[in-house]
Amino acid sequence: MDRHLPKLAVRSGVLAALAAVGVTAGLLAPASAAPSHPASPWHDARAPAGPRLGPWVVVAARGGLAGTSGPSGPVPATPDVVLTVKATNLAGQPDTGGVIQVFSVDSAPMAPQSQQFAGGVAKFSIPAGHYFALASFGGLASGSHAPVRTVILPQIDVTANTSVTVHETSADSKVTMVTPRPVAPIDTNIWFLRTRASGAFWSLEGIFPGSQHVWFSPMHATTTVGTLRMSVNQHLESPPGRGVPYEYTLSFTSPPGIIPVQRHVVSAKGLATIHERFYQPVTSAGAWAFNGSFPGKNANTDSWFGFIEPQGPGLHLPGRLTEYAGGQGSARMEWKGQYAPFPGLPSVVGEVRLLRAGEHLTSNWGAYPLHPGVNALLTTLPNMFWMDGANIPSAVRAGNTLQLEVDPFDDNQPGHQIGLVTASGPAKATGTYQIDQNGAKVAGGDAVAAAKFGLFYTTATLGAKPSTIRFSLNYTRTSTDFPLSTATSTVWTWHSAPVSGGQVPPGWSCVRFTYQPHGCAAQPMMTLGYAVARLRLDGTAPPGRQAIHLTVGHLKGATASAITAASVSVSFDGGTTWHKARLSGHGGSYTAVFTAPAGTMVTLRTSATDAAGGSVTETITSAYQIGS
Repeated sequence: MDRHLPKLAVRSGVLAALAAVGVTAGLLAPASAAPSHPASPWHDARAPAGPRLGPWVVVAARGGLAGTSGPSGPVPATPDVVLTVKATNLAGQPDTGGVIQVFSVDSAPMAPQSQQFAGGVAKFSIPAGHYFALASFGGLASGSHAPVRTVILPQIDVTANTSVTVHETSADSKVTMVTPRPVAPIDTNIWFLRTRASGAFWSLEGIFPGSQHVWFSPMHATTTVGTLRMSVNQHLESPPGRGVPYEYTLSFTSPPGIIPVQRHVVSAKGLATIHERFYQPVTSAGAWAFNGSFPGKNANTDSWFGFIEPQGPGLHLPGRLTEYAGGQGSARMEWKGQYAPFPGLPSVVGEVRLLRAGEHLTSNWGAYPLHPGVNALLTTLPNMFWMDGANIPSAVRAGNTLQLEVDPFDDNQPGHQIGLVTASGPAKATGTYQIDQNGAKVAGGDAVAAAKFGLFYTTATLGAKPSTIRFSLNYTRTSTDFPLSTATSTVWTWHSAPVSGGQVPPGWSCVRFTYQPHGCAAQPMMTLGYAVARLRLDGTAPPGRQAIHLTVGHLKGATASAITAASVSVSFDGGTTWHKARLSGHGGSYTAVFTAPAGTMVTLRTSATDAAGGSVTETITSAYQIGS
């Protein structure tokens, strides 16, 4: 397994998503490099060099000011009392260099306060009230791999000048994940949720590299104002060696009021297992990341607690990886995978989905043929990742406005978005599109210029009468990195009428980047899916008899009618001559059989119709290759 990951910056997309929903985010602690495992590209690396005044960053807050991991925030103009925190180190001596971070748990807004211990003392001038504090010792400097020990003070009642003492030795429980297979940690990701008076809360996060041991003080947290909850997450990878590499992504969320001993044991039957398969005709060093979140469509609420940062091992592509995911309290966690196929290219992502303990899934990334793919919804629970845009049906109408979103070079796995359509670089593409209503053009132009986030996206204004819509989409993408499925040409037709007062099913939205299910309807656009028998990870199939399973359907959430016919033709000379495949099956599930000579490229042409007069016709040039 290649542990040296390409330098990418997808983590910034998570930060942008947080900003979009009004979350006040501090600078995230960097994933400092261990000698054998460089910093992951999935983490934000904007944290300043030098000492950090506390590893705990306010990621979300309600009813108070969000601070940062830097110096103390503003102090009230007329402080009432002094809070003195005394600290001893592991040797029992007064500590210098540790950090105490103090957060008000009352409803009155006050920025968090941070101080370094000097001679075993830190002092705060603050209003009388109730406070939550975290005292951290050890490897706090950026890039340090020394252990970090944090003593948790669930509530400090300050009614007059008050003094409390913390001992580094009480942080005697090291975060340890015990797994069925040997592993080494990639990172440790910790969250605290401290609810406050009147529904306010602090949501704090700390990120530590895998080489840095993290210790806490276990306890039953006695509080009279709000509650305290903790979530401990780790990514762990298999040791170098032969065989299929694997990763564990684990989350352990304690019940409110308990900071447990940090030795967490998982069993194989308590985890979901996903067999990740990465198809690619060109070898490369890629990177994998896996993450999860509890449901909550707005990260500025306490329902969005326990987010697992995206992280994972390096990859040899084409290749395979086994992902194990789960942990205590993760039954409602929504999980998401993403990977970078080549250095210098954006990541491609999978849709958010629930995973259940004991289930085994297979996820085929980039399985050929690549062709226009539609948005899929794998869970209807609210989640902030709807902001990725995949929560809108790929064809949706509101009034007389038609909105289209299609992944031009998608694989055949529902929920994946792997298009990588760009106007320059190794994924450079060209393309055109056109939308007709009853034979008259209403929109069209450059399909690459219309792309957003690598996907085709556009809107068009339709006439008010019921009509037949024809949507054609053509893309070409040829480079040494993408020698297969080099061009697609797809034409859809369906009947459409103005929408007033419509509603999409739960989980879908009418508007990109928000959740608004009312006032629109998914269009009955037809869909195609392919599964090539005996397809190898390099995009080739053995010569001779070929079998392709064809699935024909409609967009989820649309009014679907019966599939009435389908056909498949193949070409071995780039489309000059065509041979009709033998097709069997019915009701949208078919198998196309034909014979292909060694060393050729298979170009596919597929057509299907439904009982409502809808149709789809698709040509995929060099869809996949026949091996020798």
